[in-house]
Amino acid sequence: MAMLITKFHKLIRNRLLWLGFLVVVVFSFVIWGTQMPDAGTVGPNAAGRLDGENISFEEYQQARFNTYLSIVLMTGRPISITPEVEEELHNLAWQRIITLREAADLGITSSDDEVITSIRSFEFLRDDSGQFSQQAYDQFAQNFLTQLRAGKRDFEEHVRQEIIVQKFRSMLERLQLVSPTEITRTFDTLTDRFTVEYVAIEPSLVEQDVQVSEEDIRAYFDNDPAAFTVPEQMVVKAAIFPVAEFAENVEVSDEEIEEYYDFNLDQFALPNEDEAQDTNTFSLTPTEYRPLEEVREEIVAVIKERQAAVLATESANAFVQELSFQRKDGRGVFDSLAATLNVEIVLTSPFSSRQVPVELAEADIELTRQAFNLTDDDDYYYSDPITYTNNVYVLGLVERQTERIPAFEEVRDAAAAQAREFAIFNALTEKAEEIRGSAVAGLGAGLSFDEVMAEYSLIPVKPEAFTINSEDIDPVIASSLVRPLLVLNAGEVSEVVTGDRGFYVGYVKEREVNQELSATAMRPQIVGTLRRQSAQVAFSELQKHLLKQHGFEDLTRRARVNDGSVEETDG
Repeated sequence: MAMLITKFHKLIRNRLLWLGFLVVVVFSFVIWGTQMPDAGTVGPNAAGRLDGENISFEEYQQARFNTYLSIVLMTGRPISITPEVEEELHNLAWQRIITLREAADLGITSSDDEVITSIRSFEFLRDDSGQFSQQAYDQFAQNFLTQLRAGKRDFEEHVRQEIIVQKFRSMLERLQLVSPTEITRTFDTLTDRFTVEYVAIEPSLVEQDVQVSEEDIRAYFDNDPAAFTVPEQMVVKAAIFPVAEFAENVEVSDEEIEEYYDFNLDQFALPNEDEAQDTNTFSLTPTEYRPLEEVREEIVAVIKERQAAVLATESANAFVQELSFQRKDGRGVFDSLAATLNVEIVLTSPFSSRQVPVELAEADIELTRQAFNLTDDDDYYYSDPITYTNNVYVLGLVERQTERIPAFEEVRDAAAAQAREFAIFNALTEKAEEIRGSAVAGLGAGLSFDEVMAEYSLIPVKPEAFTINSEDIDPVIASSLVRPLLVLNAGEVSEVVTGDRGFYVGYVKEREVNQELSATAMRPQIVGTLRRQSAQVAFSELQKHLLKQHGFEDLTRRARVNDGSVEETDG
């Protein structure tokens, strides 16, 4: 628990991140609540069954709440709820349920004192002197927990469960055996000094030799036409209210100019020579400002622009209001009203929910979002005004195009590009395996790595020797090759490793043992780390085994299958 809390400290210190975390968590649980099937669809308020006994939705939802909160505390940041994350949280919630039930059967508990001690250890619940603050705890409950429809009791129960789960995991950790070979291998990996070479195998090596025929392109498309699915798209028209046109009618009074000058005086400050010469000291020279008469025209331009934007928005609002008055006359009113008012209309080309219409200057994803909220209903086929710096838009729905799989001819060029990319990837994969095989054979025959790679016009990269604890490890090794290289002996070649632009093949030229360090001194740390890693895998497998052993039935999945939203799978 202490480890989890420590990772959470940095997040709590930043109030903006804390607010973002709050919004994400609240949004996530609102979504979770709406995705839960009705209790009546699967039985008497049952989310699943263990040993033939119904598990209530309440217990399941609480497990999901505590699972999500555990992950946030452990990682120190909120997580985005993608379909993949949603599925993983679902599985982890059931693993939590079976773990707590098994722990209860084993007599593993958590006392009130343990819960209190754990909560008091949260840094974000301490005052400046480092002592637990009841006021901070009250604010945490009021400002955070209540937003989750939870309270202190819910949080304290979460902490209690975490202590129980940790005790269970620790019990399993003590049972893990670590062999002397594992200790030695880990010590060597951490302390040995590696001198390596590697080559980057990039598409340019095979591109000129790859040819894709028309038959290949058609076969690529026919293999998976759904991959070329055209997403749902919108076509809208936009009534445009240019801000600049309204600026001509704006009159700016002297009073407004003076008021703006007084309230924005810092904008007109003249550079202070003393401050320019020494930025580490405060100047005692009074700040001087550009005189009002000198900046009058600048102020007038700013005020006109602001007031023009207000007038443009008001005009757009009047347009929208008139549309609502004439809604019984149908969607044709949009064009006729625009013509009457001499308002320009621009028609967009189709765009998806991840695109912005290129015909509308300044358009952004917010405009796209509002466009996708439009419906065929006479009250909702038009939007509210959308204000930008230079224009105000009112959108009107023209057509909503449903998702579809296009004909081959429509996407032939895209299919050709992807088919060629796929062919290059396959050719490069074969070439990389060929190069690795040549390296193994050539080195075995007494050739150097340079000599073997010269046959393919490749020049090996030769970074500085390193240990796993070196600060300046070559970026390619650090990101891609470090794991496969660390398990090799001197003279050995790595497997083909995938990189950002292609593949890598590495070669361990030398591996030097560090004579200054002793495995004995590091043994406790190594054993502890290996046990934790082993226990983590074993604990996850144990949870899955317990679910199977107790006849777990996932009724939430069955409900979703009956609803047609997902396919049913085993387990």
